[in-house]
Amino acid sequence: MKMNKIALAAALAAVGATGMAHADFTLGNEQNNLSLYGTLDLGFGTTNHSLSEDPNSASGNSAMANAAPNMNRLTSLLPSNTTPSKWGFKGQRTFDQDVKAGFVLESQVNVNTGTNPNGRVSDSLPGAGTMFNKGEGSIQGQMFDREASIWLSNSQYGLLKLGRMTTTLGDSMASYDPMAVGYAVSPLGMNGGWGAGAYTGDSRWDNSVKWSNSYGNWKAGLQYKFGGYTQGYTMGTAESAKLAYETPQFGLSFNIQNTLDSVSASSAAQTCTVAGGAACTLNVSAPALALTLANSRALGFFGRYNLNSQTVFKGGYEMIHLTNPSSASDYTTANVGQLSGLPVVSINTTPFSAYNSSYLDQTMLWGGVNYAATAKSTVSAAYYRRTDKYQSGEAGTVNYVSAKYEYALDKDTTLYATGVWSGASDNGSALAAHKIWYNATLGSVIPDTVTFTMGGVYRF
Repeated sequence: MKMNKIALAAALAAVGATGMAHADFTLGNEQNNLSLYGTLDLGFGTTNHSLSEDPNSASGNSAMANAAPNMNRLTSLLPSNTTPSKWGFKGQRTFDQDVKAGFVLESQVNVNTGTNPNGRVSDSLPGAGTMFNKGEGSIQGQMFDREASIWLSNSQYGLLKLGRMTTTLGDSMASYDPMAVGYAVSPLGMNGGWGAGAYTGDSRWDNSVKWSNSYGNWKAGLQYKFGGYTQGYTMGTAESAKLAYETPQFGLSFNIQNTLDSVSASSAAQTCTVAGGAACTLNVSAPALALTLANSRALGFFGRYNLNSQTVFKGGYEMIHLTNPSSASDYTTANVGQLSGLPVVSINTTPFSAYNSSYLDQTMLWGGVNYAATAKSTVSAAYYRRTDKYQSGEAGTVNYVSAKYEYALDKDTTLYATGVWSGASDNGSALAAHKIWYNATLGSVIPDTVTFTMGGVYRF
């Protein structure tokens, strides 16, 4: 007991010496320290048309803005409405004035269920969220699914990070989204489709190396992701680059990204055999995946303008060009038998043939404003327009209008209320089987949806 009291006193003394920047709990000193930090976002949410609540989803709901007309209203507790709920550890060691090293271990958490969301399990279940609302599909149930990295920095040569982390494109989109990629209020957050057209939920890369540096107002970044399976050694290989110009009044960012053999996962029924060799079908609720592969190239332009100390305008444009995968012959269930620990029962390497096309172009255009109405309250509004167009000319469009009110009780605690309207339309009869605009199970066009949330954010 005496030793425990001594240890606690030492810890408190260390915290007192270093302070608690960004509300985290820090042990150590400026040369060598360790911090525990986190953000918890939870609120009530209601959607006029929705499938059932999904505790495996990062957003707690598999189908906001993704339901057939006969689906009912869903009201429940939903996590990560305005910002992802997370917790983590970070450490830093200073070797001299110019050289530092450190690490980040960060995990998503669903506060309403106490679980680490597993996007692949969500994908594998019937009626799971399509590209309308998957949360971050990159979340695969890892212990540290948001980030697991080590880094080395030099004041002259910049920052080098290795491991699992956000992409350079994802970093930029988050900075230029008026709704800060919140799962309930921003398609950039709820789709998880940064840079790969929702094929990978491409906001984070495993097995990646990222470099970034600043040269006055100029900022540059490069990132590379190692991919590979036993035979499909290029699967998931990716590169990304960023060039930005930032001042206190305005900012511009240009980003490019290329991904080979990106993966889109959805539910699949597992097959089995009975006596005599006859085929049968297992319970469709048993987790299993059907994969669709495509190459993706993304191009993004983003901007910010601070009109004054109260008003900030943000907007952007992203275009994603999807084509058939590079090494289609390598991708069989024998070579890629599982993904994220779930069995793979089918792989589609010609994803656009059903539309008599060899490619699909996806575009996302958005703009909005953040307005500090008072010292404690902020009002935000934004418009998003997503369009899909095949080589054959078939296309579909979804429009989103989002609004958010935030009231800061203090610098670490915020109350909020949000509202989102979304509506889908199609421009061709061939879209009857299109998962984006139609419910894959019921084959019905998705109606306009309205979603409201009220809740709070607590940071520590």
